[in-house]
Amino acid sequence: MRNQLYCNADLCVFPSLYEPFGMVALEAMSHKVPVVVAETGGLKEIVQHRKTGMLFKKGSAINLAEQVNTVLSNLVLTRKMAEDAYLMLSKRYSWASVANQTKDIYPK
Repeated sequence: MRNQLYCNADLCVFPSLYEPFGMVALEAMSHKVPVVVAETGGLKEIVQHRKTGMLFKKGSAINLAEQVNTVLSNLVLTRKMAEDAYLMLSKRYSWASVANQTKDIYPK
C-alpha cells in the first residue's frame, strides 16, 4: 500500500518539527518522488536544496508554501531533483555503501 502511494504521488512534503533520521525522505526518493522537507534533523542532512529536493524553514508555513509552489510549477527542476536524489540514494545509501561506512567506524 505504501509503495503504491509513492508511485501515485507528485510530491512528498514532510513538515516535521523534529525528524532524527529522515527515512521518510529516503523512501520517497527511492520511488523518484520529489521531496519538500523541513530544515531539521536527518532531513537537512539528506536533502540538498534545489539539488535533491527542497528545504524550508521549519515552522514557516509561508516558506513551505513557496517551496511546494516552486516544485509544482517547475517540472524541469522537479524531474532533475528526483533523478539526482535517486542517484544520490543509490550511491550513498546502497547496502554496500552502508556496510562500508559501518565497517570504517570500527577499528581494524
